[in-house]
Formats: sequence, C-alpha cells, structure tokens
Amino acid sequence: MTKPARQRAYYLCRNPRGNLPHTPARRDGVRGRGNGHSFIAGAGASLARLAAEGQVIPAGQMVWGEVKFTAKKIGEIQWASTEVLEDSALDLRRIIADNLLRDASLKFDADAFTGSGANPIKGVVSQGITTALGAGKVTVTYDDLADAVARIEATNGRPSVVWASTDMAAALRKEKATGSGIYQGGQPTDSPATTAWGLPILVSSFLAAKTVVVADASRIVVGVRRNAQVRVSEDARFDSDQVGFKLTMRMAGVSLAEPASVQVVKAAVS
Repeated sequence: MTKPARQRAYYLCRNPRGNLPHTPARRDGVRGRGNGHSFIAGAGASLARLAAEGQVIPAGQMVWGEVKFTAKKIGEIQWASTEVLEDSALDLRRIIADNLLRDASLKFDADAFTGSGANPIKGVVSQGITTALGAGKVTVTYDDLADAVARIEATNGRPSVVWASTDMAAALRKEKATGSGIYQGGQPTDSPATTAWGLPILVSSFLAAKTVVVADASRIVVGVRRNAQVRVSEDARFDSDQVGFKLTMRMAGVSLAEPASVQVVKAAVS
C-alpha cells in the first residue's frame, strides 16, 4: 500500500536524509539564479478523485509558485607564522583547515536551528509550529513527543528525527515510569536509549533551553550555493612571513515544505 499524498507537496526539492541539516549537500532541483537559489513548489489539495468510466478526469487544484533563497557567505581567516608551521610536530596546516571547517559548520548549524528576525538564514524553529506546555510542565516527556509525532502523522507526514536541547535531553534520560522508578530510556548501567518512538534523539546546544523538536526531515530543504572551501595564501602577509588560511562557504538558507512538518515543543519555565 502506498502512503497517502500530503495535503501540500514540494515537487523538486526533497532532503533524502532523515537527519539534521549538518553540512548539507546540494539538492537536485534547486536552481541557482543570481546570488540565490529558487525552486518550484506546488501547493493545494493533492488527493486524486474518482473518475467514472468514460467521464472526464477531474483537473487538479495545485497552484504553482516559486520560493527563493538568497545566498549568504560564511567566512573566516586564520593567520599562522612560518615558524609555527615549520616547528610544529603536528600537521598544523591540516589542523587549521579542519578547525575552520568545523567553525563554519557550527555557524550554519546554529542558524539552521534558530536563525530568525534580521538573520538572513531562517531556522527550522522559527518556521515550524510551536506547542507551549502548560504551567508546571517544566520538562518535555516521551508522551509529549508522542503527541508531536501524531501531529505530523495527521498531515500524512513521516517523522524521522528528534532534536533536543541539552537540558531536555538530560530530562528524557532521567524520566522514570510512574510508581516504579524505572528509567524510561534504559538503565544507567546499560546502553541508554537514544531513540524516542523509533526516532533518533540528537542533542544540540544551539537549541534554546527547554526545547525539543520533532521533524519530518524529508520536508526540510537546505540550499547550498557553494560548499566550504579553504584556500591558503603565502603572499598576503609576505612582509611579516605569515601564512593565511581562508574559509568561505555560501548557504542559501533553510525552508520547510509546510510548517506542520516541524513540531517544536517548549516546556514551561515553572
């Protein structure tokens, strides 16, 4: 049996990985235009209808539009003296390049989660649907995650990942069954569970405290204009005998096929 169609659908851009948008790859169907990306999206009722024999097949009701990403550059330069590079017992050139790549990845991760307002890259949290738990519900529980999963399934979605802030990840690990004192996520002396309702739980320090996100990651589109590149210059500071390491990458943002594909659950402050 095939899965029913979503009420809204994106037709050219899908993220095939049920994972977090870390260091994303270029998506097929994302077209470069100027300094940004654009892709065609179809919105509207997408369920086919019955057609009697010999009768005209009903026309669809999709409305076609275009979503545009404007590419933004992420960059960093690191300088090192020739002496430091020559005298190091380690491969310092490789270490510097790896650190620059890590810095750029972390920068985009932060924006991909929580970018909002004036930030040119809008994050999934600001684009999804937020459910605030009532007073006294100071932690997100497995039951709350089950409800978030159900909200995505109600739109024929396929939840594939849970992202948790560090404090809520700890709370989930420590959650105990009522009355028994048994940890829901497994005993501390065993391998603790890293999943919730079959979905991987990934912890991110970029999520605000008391935040858990359940998502259908296939409905998250990540635009990459240019992958990270590290270039080395021996000449920029020739007079001071320094070597420059420059990293740049151009990201065209994050977008959701529909807000309901990302369910943000916020625990109460008190």
